Amino acid sequence: MHRRAFGACVSSGLLLYFFCFATLFVSSTRPRELERANYLGVPAFSPPPGRAELQAIQPHSAASFTERRRIFPPPTSISEDEGSFSDDPLGPSVQRPGADDDTRSPPEEEQLREQPSGRLAKLRRFVGNMGRRARSRLRRIWAGIKRGAAKVKMGARRAARAVYQKLPRIRRQSKQQPLYPRGREEEEGERSRSTSASSGSSEEEFLPALTPEEYSAKYGGGGETAEGRAAAAEPEAVSEAVPNDCLEFLMGVNRYVLNASRRVPELCALWSRFSGTCNVSKLRDTDILAGNLAELLVRAKQLGRSDTSFNAAKLRLALALARAQDRVARAGKNTDKACWLVRVQQVMKRMTREERELFERVLENPMSAARDPLSALARMGHLMNLVEKDADSCVEKAKAEILERERLQDVLMAQREKLQTTLRKTKLAPAEDQEAEELVRDLLLLHNREFCSSEIMSIVAQHAKNIKAFIIDFKASGNGKRWWKIQLPMKIASIMPIARGSKAVPSHISKGCRAYEKSKQPKRITEVANFMEWFWEVALQRGDDYQR
Repeated sequence: MHRRAFGACVSSGLLLYFFCFATLFVSSTRPRELERANYLGVPAFSPPPGRAELQAIQPHSAASFTERRRIFPPPTSISEDEGSFSDDPLGPSVQRPGADDDTRSPPEEEQLREQPSGRLAKLRRFVGNMGRRARSRLRRIWAGIKRGAAKVKMGARRAARAVYQKLPRIRRQSKQQPLYPRGREEEEGERSRSTSASSGSSEEEFLPALTPEEYSAKYGGGGETAEGRAAAAEPEAVSEAVPNDCLEFLMGVNRYVLNASRRVPELCALWSRFSGTCNVSKLRDTDILAGNLAELLVRAKQLGRSDTSFNAAKLRLALALARAQDRVARAGKNTDKACWLVRVQQVMKRMTREERELFERVLENPMSAARDPLSALARMGHLMNLVEKDADSCVEKAKAEILERERLQDVLMAQREKLQTTLRKTKLAPAEDQEAEELVRDLLLLHNREFCSSEIMSIVAQHAKNIKAFIIDFKASGNGKRWWKIQLPMKIASIMPIARGSKAVPSHISKGCRAYEKSKQPKRITEVANFMEWFWEVALQRGDDYQR
């Protein structure tokens, strides 16, 4: 940016210098006013030229500049008595062009109207055109510099605004508004209480009781109608507070997902899922899904409790699943941080240089460590201390994620029952009926899919327990190293990754996952309901590659 600005300044200076030089050159080549009058006008005291002399200066004539000077000699009889020049730049004795149009002959008018066509005149026109072009180019360059500066300024403003909105601690908090507007009865009650308080405690005022008709006429409809209006105007869900760790979740998202997250900012963990790879279609862009979901959630928050239509049921379904998936995504983020010890790549990142060299040597030649495995394990003391410290946290976070997935399964089944109730009570159009059946089918499939992710988390928790038990057993084998060395193959087998279907996984989770694997799973996104595409694509799903 500095180089561009320096280049623009240098080019502007050179063009300005050339323009000034061209202007001075043009002004120096022009004849003075008196000399111009000598061959453009006729002196007042000179005799009028004859016909032969006028024909000699016609266009296309071969008369030279000397002959023209001979025909129109310069004035020599100007009096020296005049102390100052007149206002006329041509002098007092020089006739201005057009001053005596009645006495000027037609050839003389043609001579005055015609521009000089000599080499000097062409040079003056050429230099003048160059000056005009230089001025226009300078204007364009200066306009480009101003446009560039405006763009830089606007970009800086946008960057500052983005940083300001990403930092929740310095974000301006909007004033807390009352969740529900006060009714007319409360306002009248407060007004009456203030009036009675101002009138004095010694005076008492008795008013006759109002009949139901008078009460309805004064305060509006009856109690049932007022309750119905309140239920219709009452929002279904109160806006949640924005968590303080949203900046951590929204660090890697693009601007389209960030714009969607601003409409529903409390679900920042959910919006972070839109920046990864999709579950079904691997190469799909999730920006459109994020925008559509944000629109659905905003509309769902504006629903009233009295709305029982099919569209309202779908909006409530989207809002409930979004909140449940946000909790699962937040729990999954915490699990990824704590359970680094069960993933080989994360373990390699936390090794020291000596531990990494030893690990690579053992991988190249396993027999080198088989001779004295205890000494090799003793050199991994730094890594063992880290693993032992974070193993309990990993088990706790994995169990918390399993609990959130069970809550998500409850939400899925509850929404499925609500849709089935809507199908039984409401008469829907054929298209809506088919869409409702697809939603019921997808909700059951998604409920069973959560069993497989819970199975992986159960395996991770048990794996972390086994690794910690191995480290504690190794540190306690001070006197029985020989016996521990004999049992080393079984010890190493205990810390290997656990396969699916093991006894460490609860039976109901294993059965649910096997049922999902045997069912007809969607291979393409076109096989699922359009309303549930976002959940199939971005929901946090655990697989066998988690421990790699």
